[in-house]
Amino acid sequence: MLVSDDSVTAGGNGRGSTRQVYAMYAMRVMTEIYHLVESGGQHTLCGLRISRLSSERRSNTLQLVTELPGNITICKHCERIKNQDKG
Repeated sequence: MLVSDDSVTAGGNGRGSTRQVYAMYAMRVMTEIYHLVESGGQHTLCGLRISRLSSERRSNTLQLVTELPGNITICKHCERIKNQDKG
């Protein structure tokens, strides 16, 4: 299951509070491939572990991002799993 771009109403007391939930992706700064992130935010759909440390340096660790830069490609394994989940 992926985190969606939709607003979610939290709380079961009838009042509810609205919070934004954003799509999450993971990528390495040094590559041009991105991965889809499971709802827990700790692993990608293809099973890679996401680093809990964020770094602006050029690093080989897989890190969460909410926006994707242009001209990058989805991981072929994440894409296959996503398509299997649809049908």
